This record gives sequence, structure tokens and C-alpha cells, in this order.
Amino acid sequence: MYNSSSGARLATRLAFLVSGFGLACWAPLVPLAKQRLAIGDGALGLLLLCLGLGSVGAMQLAGPLTSKLGARPAILVGGIGQAILLPFLAFAPTVPTMAIALLLFGAFLGVIEVGMNVHAVEVEKQAGKPLMSGFHGLFSVGGFVGSALLTAVLSLRVSPIIGAVAASVLMIATLALAAPRLILTPQDRGNSADRNPARDCGAARGARGDHLPDRRRDARLGGTVAERQGPVAGHAGGARL
Repeated sequence: MYNSSSGARLATRLAFLVSGFGLACWAPLVPLAKQRLAIGDGALGLLLLCLGLGSVGAMQLAGPLTSKLGARPAILVGGIGQAILLPFLAFAPTVPTMAIALLLFGAFLGVIEVGMNVHAVEVEKQAGKPLMSGFHGLFSVGGFVGSALLTAVLSLRVSPIIGAVAASVLMIATLALAAPRLILTPQDRGNSADRNPARDCGAARGARGDHLPDRRRDARLGGTVAERQGPVAGHAGGARL
């Protein structure tokens, strides 16, 4: 696993790119879905609502799960699920199957969005400088590239299914590039098998100096330990006598 900050930033950018790319690839398929299903504007609007409902509903579950499992599983599961569902949007034959596909597609979109934002917050915190606007900019770049790519494929009269499958392959390949560079969020570290809470707590107290006697903390602020300990040791010896 890559531990460099530059690798973590790259992974975060790729996650945002994949999310925007996958969502935008659906846009050129909308008029084709309307024509294939022979539905009106009202029915199409209800179908599009399924995507939003799936996304919002999944976000409510993804938040607590990400706090327990970390951001990495959410990014990978959400991104891969989004890639797998995309081709189904290109050939779903009936309104119910399209509605289910859009619900699931929106759900995976919601999962990756929660994961990538949690990951972005941690990367930004470790970097010590603002990075979030750049990450979200990659979401827009992915949206532009996805819509332009699939529109170009369809304009060449290539099958929508082939175009969607090609887009899915690109998404999965991008996630494979990002996966080893995704860092452990605080929740991941809390669940790691090699984490020793007592040791970490002791290390934190040691860094603050809370475990030291008062006289040794004073010695750190001024003077030497020997100068401070002499009188105290004498009094302690007298108390024992």
C-alpha cells in the first residue's frame, strides 16, 4: 500500500473522477431509454426520481457503515457497483427493471460519494492545507469526460451497450489504480488488528507529559531534574524515617 501523501491525493482525485464520470455516462442514455421504453415525459421524470431516491437512501446507511468500516470499502464498493449497473441502464427492457436499475445505480452513487468525501477530509487534514475544492473539481471533470465520451460513441452509431460496457471498464480500471493508494481513515485504524489502544493512549499521554510527576514537568520548563529532585528526595526520605 502506498503511504505517500501524493498517492493519497491521487487516489482521492480518481475516486471523485470515477463518481462524476459514471453519473454523466447515464445522461446520454436518457433519451434512448425514453424511446426504448416508449414512455412519456411524466413517466421519465418518475424514473429519473428513482436515481435520486436510491442515492439519498443509501447515504443514510453509508454514513454509519463508513464510520465503522472506513472510507476505502465505501469507495470501492460504490464505484464498482456503479460501473456494473451502468450497462443495465443501456438495455433495461421494461419500466420496472429500469426503475430497479436506477435505484441501485443511485444507491451505489450515494455510497461512493460518502466514502470519497470522508477520505478527502482525512487527506486534507493530513496535508494541512485546503484541497477539497480541487477534489470536487475532479468530479466535474469526470462528468464532462463521461458525457462527452459516451455522446461521441453514440454519434458514431456504436451500440449503447458497447459504449456503456467500455465506460464501465474504464471506471473499474481507474478504481484499481486508486485502490492501493487509499489511506486508512481514522475508523479503519480503530478497527485494525495491530492497534493497541492502551499503548496508543500511553504514547499520547507521554507526548503531553501527563504521566510525569509535577517536579519533572517543572524541570522541563526550567532548571534541571537534579536541581528539582534534590529537596524533594530529602523530604521523601525524612517522611519514610
